[in-house]
Amino acid sequence: MRPTQILNGHRTDHIVHQGSAETVAPLVKADLCYIDPPYMKRQYAANYHIIETIARGDTPEAVGVSGLRPWRDQYSDFCSKVKIRDAFRAIFNGAECDQFMISYSEDGLLSEEQLLELFSEVGSVTLKKIPFSRFRSNAGGQGGTVIEYLFHIKR
Repeated sequence: MRPTQILNGHRTDHIVHQGSAETVAPLVKADLCYIDPPYMKRQYAANYHIIETIARGDTPEAVGVSGLRPWRDQYSDFCSKVKIRDAFRAIFNGAECDQFMISYSEDGLLSEEQLLELFSEVGSVTLKKIPFSRFRSNAGGQGGTVIEYLFHIKR
């Protein structure tokens, strides 16, 4: 692997923030914010540990049968039915942004109706539904169709 030119110091017209979206949202000033949060109770930090290790540039002690990095300190509120609404609100209230695009799935913790109700607190909402082939690792890769949602919120 080779670093991209952005990471190699050749570009200076960007800003990188590291942390949870809810924490870094107050640092963001943009025309449009794209949010692609976890939508199930499965934690990204546990399941995408190689990408996390690359992003952090560290060498953690691998634990367990599958060799995961320690991740419990990165528990995402988007993976909790109780905390997910407040996590979205923290981003909406923190970011200086007039428009948001949010990718979500019909398999998520919140239903289409719950998401529309929540996002309507911020502004006008439009929704595009996109059918995708469902991936199932234990079913040879295919498992019917799942609807992915693309929400657009305009303050």
